[in-house]
Amino acid sequence: MRYSEKKVNQILLRYSDDTARLRRSLVEYGLMDREGGGRDYWMKESEAS
Repeated sequence: MRYSEKKVNQILLRYSDDTARLRRSLVEYGLMDREGGGRDYWMKESEAS
């Protein structure tokens, strides 16, 4: 499922006002990916087998 940046921000606001930092961290740690320009975000599939 894909989420808009606005929706991701709404979810992340539960945890911190610094939603940009949280979004970047989720992408950096490989938990989430994003479309170029940050339009859409999605959770990455687990690579564990």
